[in-house]
Amino acid sequence: MIKISRPPPFETRKDPYKGTVSVRRVLGDPEARLDAVLQSEDMIGPQLSAALTPQPPPRHSWDPGLTTAFWLAQRTANKAALAERERQFADRAEQFDPLAIDVGSSLNAVEKRLGKPQVTESLEANREIRFYGTIEFGLIEQMWISIVYEEGKVIRVFTRDFFDRDKVRSLESQNLPEKRK
Repeated sequence: MIKISRPPPFETRKDPYKGTVSVRRVLGDPEARLDAVLQSEDMIGPQLSAALTPQPPPRHSWDPGLTTAFWLAQRTANKAALAERERQFADRAEQFDPLAIDVGSSLNAVEKRLGKPQVTESLEANREIRFYGTIEFGLIEQMWISIVYEEGKVIRVFTRDFFDRDKVRSLESQNLPEKRK
C-alpha cells in the first residue's frame, strides 16, 4: 500500500438558521477531491503507522437521549419485521456495490443492474454523471453511487467520501412521510 486514501475534508459554509448558525457542506466536484487524494504524499513506514493508529472519539460525542431512544426502538421492534428489513438492506447494498461496476461498462449494462438514475448532470466534453440509489433507507452511503460516463462508457465510479450527498438530498425530503415533514 503506497498511498493512503484519506480524502480531503469537505468544504463547509455557515448559514444563519433560526437565531443560530447551520453548518452545511458546499457542493463539490468529486473529480477535484480525487485529484487531491492522488496528489497526496506517499505514506510509508512510520508515517503510515501513525496514520493508521486509532483515534479517540471526539469529546461530548455521546447523547444519552438519542442512545435511550435507539435502545427502546430496538427492544420494541418486531423481530420478524427487523429480519426482513435487514434482508432488504443487504439486497440493496449488494445491488449498489460499486465494485460490481466495471470501468468500460456500457450505460445499458449499468442501468440493467442499477435501474434508472435519480439525477443526471452533463459535464464537459461528452461526459455526464449519473446518481443511482434509493432513499428507502435514507441517504446512507451504501445505497448511493455516482458514475461518470464518457460517450456512454463508464470512466469513474464514486461512492462514500467522494459521493456528493447534496445532489440527492432533495429526493429524501420529497419522499418523507407526511408526519415527518
